[in-house]
Amino acid sequence: MRVVGRDVISRFMQKHSNAKLALQSWLCEVENVSWESPEEILVRYRGADFLPNNRIVFHCIDGEFKLLALAVYGSGIVVVEKIGTIAEYSKWNLK
Repeated sequence: MRVVGRDVISRFMQKHSNAKLALQSWLCEVENVSWESPEEILVRYRGADFLPNNRIVFHCIDGEFKLLALAVYGSGIVVVEKIGTIAEYSKWNLK
């Protein structure tokens, strides 16, 4: 998949150095797969939450951080929309 929104990830890693390794690992994994459906994502990310319009919440570092992304399955693109701590995530309007 091609990841759009690397700048969102970079800014978050600058503020939260403890998330750096997990986010780098996530990036590497996502860039080396080609998801065609949510079911394929669940093979690797069993705890991912699927929202309407192909949006996905990935739980990083045992749920310490949440990453919201949009999957454009036919085009092979993942757009990183937001990353936040649990406190930040609780304030996101995901409807």
